[in-house]
Amino acid sequence: MALAKYMGSKDKYTAYHSSNVSRFSKLIAKVLDEVTLGEKLHDIAG
Repeated sequence: MALAKYMGSKDKYTAYHSSNVSRFSKLIAKVLDEVTLGEKLHDIAG
């Protein structure tokens, strides 16, 4: 993360891009976590 912050301080496009990649990565991880939970609950119920 320190490298991303350093690069972002030198180039605004890189800072914006790094921020977006981080945000979308966290969102994807959250969605996948919810899908995994749904699969587990489905197995319990059925």
